[in-house]
Order: sequence, then C-alpha cells, then structure tokens
Amino acid sequence: IEFDISIDKISSESNPVEGGVFTYSLTVTNNSSTQAASNINVLDVVPDGVTYVASSITGGTSSVDTDPASGGLTWAIGSLGAGVSTDLTFDVSVDNNASFAFPSQSIYVEKK
Repeated sequence: IEFDISIDKISSESNPVEGGVFTYSLTVTNNSSTQAASNINVLDVVPDGVTYVASSITGGTSSVDTDPASGGLTWAIGSLGAGVSTDLTFDVSVDNNASFAFPSQSIYVEKK
C-alpha cells in the first residue's frame, strides 16, 4: 500500500544566536482524503551548527533520541487518519561560531 505523506519542517527561530535554544517542528500530514496511513517512521538528522537538547523530542506513538549526533532522531506514528496531521518536535542549542541554513531538510519517511 502506498501512502501520500508530506512533512513540513519549520524553526521557531529565524535569527538564532550562539547559545540560544529553539525548536524544530515537523508537521506530518496524510494527504489522502480516504485512506488512513499506518506504521510510519520518520527520521530527521540534527543539522550541523546545533546540538540536540537531551530528552526534548516529542510526538508520535514513540520516539528515539539515543544517537542524535550521528543517527538522527526517529519517531514512529502508529496510524494517521485520512487528512490528519500530527506534530513532531525537538529542541536544539546553537553551537559557538555556528553557520547553517533553515530548515534542515534531511527528513526521511518510511512505511514499515
């Protein structure tokens, strides 16, 4: 079964400062008007220039943040009804002398 899933990623901060903390929000949407999507896994890589704030990951049916620097952050979404969206978030702190673009688009979706 193919699902029509989209993800929009935004940052709560458009002008980050060294040492500042901000939130990345991922909105996962099932674009189907008739079919629920199930067993969705989302992986987002923490971008260069920021450091993941421990235990700040939220959303999904479950989430894993054991190796955010190299393995990324993962969320499982058990079911997403037709036309329904859900939000996934995590916080980061800005590294010293950081240089990066908003938002990082290293997002992967997989149906298991």
